[in-house]
Amino acid sequence: MRIWDVPVGELDDRALLAEHRELHGLFNVLTLSRAGYASHPETLRWRGRLKALLARHDSQVAEFRRRGWPSGRRHATPLARSRIGPKESKEPPGPFRPLAEQRRLLAAKARSRRPAGIRYQVLKGRPGFERAIGLRTEVFVREQNVPEEIEHDRHDARAVHALAVAGGRVIATGRLVVQRGSARIGRMAVEKQARGRGLGRVILRLLLAEARRLGLARAVLHAQTHAREFYAREGFRDCSAVFVEAGIEHVEMEKRLK
Repeated sequence: MRIWDVPVGELDDRALLAEHRELHGLFNVLTLSRAGYASHPETLRWRGRLKALLARHDSQVAEFRRRGWPSGRRHATPLARSRIGPKESKEPPGPFRPLAEQRRLLAAKARSRRPAGIRYQVLKGRPGFERAIGLRTEVFVREQNVPEEIEHDRHDARAVHALAVAGGRVIATGRLVVQRGSARIGRMAVEKQARGRGLGRVILRLLLAEARRLGLARAVLHAQTHAREFYAREGFRDCSAVFVEAGIEHVEMEKRLK
């Protein structure tokens, strides 16, 4: 069993769902006196803190809602609050490891789930743009008929570019531009033959990790409407009505990073 101490919004989908399952198991151990886990480190860490454990559970469900998951709107497995005594503490336990180390562990777990045989890079400015431009031109200019003079802009020279590379070829990319204290994410593209393998999710998470490293509190993007659910699953929420950009319907979305 493992309950992380970082905010639930920092957990990727798998880590969030896994923690939710573990939390239910831990709650049953603590409230139903299941001896087999009585000496488990998490059992000892959370003993006497059921109100804090309930708060962690509720924050998970709220995160489900933010990601647009049905289980966030109608949660089928609420905790049995009647088992929580009045003397249980609302204070969470101290971290089982420093938060920076927990974040490194989570990042390593996420990397281990990435598609095999693919190398990832994060490059700033012109070097990243020069690697990404071929794929961006293929996807946006040739596939989607976006004018080339709109697709390439002055921000590319200072943007952070995330790349997925296979066989020396860039097969997925995205960029981050710092604007007014926020991370503006865009130019998300995946090669047609490589779609459906989770590469866009990896690219997005690399950019979000970079935004957090830079200390930015908010990420914003213009999502093509067909990709809205993809971004919602990653914690983004609509913050505008649908609008047309480069002849394609978009919606602005945002995600809090702090």
